[in-house]
Amino acid sequence: MVCGRIKDLVVWLREDYGVSVCETTVSGALKDMGFVKLTARPRHHGQNEPALEVFRKSFRAELEARRARLGPQTPLEIW
Repeated sequence: MVCGRIKDLVVWLREDYGVSVCETTVSGALKDMGFVKLTARPRHHGQNEPALEVFRKSFRAELEARRARLGPQTPLEIW
């Protein structure tokens, strides 16, 4: 897996090969070759990190406790 920005690729092509192309052209060529643009999912501005950590640590125990109360054949839906 190779990570990089299209801007950096355009600069590299110009500096190493003397080829001057715009970002749109490079982006289209990469798309034609099957590459996809990956972006990180943004975090919510109000996300509470301490509460999230408590959730991560206690979720499995809470899930197992609920499963025990419901019985082995009862489906459990998480959403």
